[in-house]
Amino acid sequence: MSISEKRKIYRAYGYVRLSQDDIDDEESDSITNQKLLIKEFAAKKKDIRLIDFKTDDGCTGVTFNRKGFNELMELIHSGKCDCVIVKDLSRFGRNYVEAGRYIERVFPTLGVRFIAINDLYDSTENNTTVDSMMLPFKNLINDMYSKDISIKVRSHLDARRKKGIYTGPHVAYGYKRDKNDPGHLVIDSHPAEIVQTIFRKRLEGSSQQSIAEFLNLTGEPSPLEYKNMVGTKYNSGFKVRAKSLWSAKTVGRILTNEIYTGTTIQKKVSTISYKLRTPIYLPPEQQIRVEDTHDPIIDKRTFRLVQQLLDTNSFPSKEERTAYLFSGITVCERCGTRMEGQRVVYKDKRYIYYLCPCCQKSGKPNRVKESLLYDLVLHALQNHIANIVQIEKVVAKIGEIPFPKNEIQKISRQITLKKQEIEQYTKRRQALHEDFSRGFLSREEMQDYYQGYKDRCEEAEFAIQRLEQQMEDVMCSQSTDSTWIEQFLKYKNIKELTRRILISTVSTIKILDKKHIGLEFNFQQQFERVFDRVHSYLQCGDGVMREEA
Repeated sequence: MSISEKRKIYRAYGYVRLSQDDIDDEESDSITNQKLLIKEFAAKKKDIRLIDFKTDDGCTGVTFNRKGFNELMELIHSGKCDCVIVKDLSRFGRNYVEAGRYIERVFPTLGVRFIAINDLYDSTENNTTVDSMMLPFKNLINDMYSKDISIKVRSHLDARRKKGIYTGPHVAYGYKRDKNDPGHLVIDSHPAEIVQTIFRKRLEGSSQQSIAEFLNLTGEPSPLEYKNMVGTKYNSGFKVRAKSLWSAKTVGRILTNEIYTGTTIQKKVSTISYKLRTPIYLPPEQQIRVEDTHDPIIDKRTFRLVQQLLDTNSFPSKEERTAYLFSGITVCERCGTRMEGQRVVYKDKRYIYYLCPCCQKSGKPNRVKESLLYDLVLHALQNHIANIVQIEKVVAKIGEIPFPKNEIQKISRQITLKKQEIEQYTKRRQALHEDFSRGFLSREEMQDYYQGYKDRCEEAEFAIQRLEQQMEDVMCSQSTDSTWIEQFLKYKNIKELTRRILISTVSTIKILDKKHIGLEFNFQQQFERVFDRVHSYLQCGDGVMREEA
């Protein structure tokens, strides 16, 4: 027999794959069973020498960027493999386009024989027209199956998320999974105390960097180190040292995570499609938000106060670790701009002023000295607390004061109307493109209408936020012994101001000039509402409170 007549011996590698989507077929499609089938097949083929296997366990078939497959391609390019054997086409891949490209173009160009056992496909034998038509059709079926599975999985996860069930792979620092219900979070006592410390220090005026330095100095394990200590398998891209330390970014992520208020926000990140795994960050309106899904570590009011502080430049400079006393709560009455603290040295003495940057640029400066502001605010706060003390005494004598239910109903109706308004303008925006394509509108007119509808939607969304806050305030004030009264009563003997006292009691300090200053206290609506109710009650000669309109 001549050399040309000798049968070629193919150096074959078996390729096996199993993904989470194949869980229902785990018995038949298991890695072990796939390998066994390929071994039995190769043993019957005299022209095939099975060298080894390449495996991708737990990998999706919609992408070919897999470790085992990449290693297989390296063997092919190096000339160590010229035959690939798989159980069936679905094990090779579920991407119709990519699977077809490899089988019909890449492998033939590289001289690689491809065999799909259960599909009865062998690239050296199946060359009929029927086979050439069935191959892409089967790949298409596998692609469609993958798409269907992806849609079902996403729909199932969204349904669970809307019920408030936690579906994330890792839980936030300060929480752990309920042993009896993995979809429910429970408080992890020690890290929860650290979270509370972080929020408390931020309210007291500490910067994120100084909080991180404090935690590192006290030897407190960072979130990543703590997860590793308790045995949680967690890997973070933020770790750059052998031992992960606290950083300003870590503290910042905790301060802005609403999960600590008992609210679960999920589906913050999605993908373009089941094939493209590049993450895209969804806007808040597309995320799934459910309140009161677990016990809070931080109350909602404290969380809101911290967010307000984070939105302002409260620190004298990057080197400073403590905020100015009134930073973040002083506002220019003229233009609404938050005023900035500024340190001035005059005759070896240091003074702090609060000035409006906008008025400064316009040539009509608006600024006030901190020492003057200190005396005015302290006096006003003492008077406000004294009024609350008197109200509390009256309420203690007359007992619970009935609250009109129609106010909540009124706010609820307003919220419903605003939501209907958003829906109406959203539909109008969607119809603009159709009107433009039909020639009813010019491009300029379409853009003008689109922007107008968008502005009105944003205005309505802002109104809803204010109404929801108003409803929350009303709910809080239904009981005359609400926590807002206690918030002020614990400072009834104050002699000096601190950053924590200010943030806890004062909402905004409005400054028109150094002689005209106005204060808005926290829980101002609750105070006015209870004040009016007490006043109205005392005005009733028969001791029965008149129902408000």
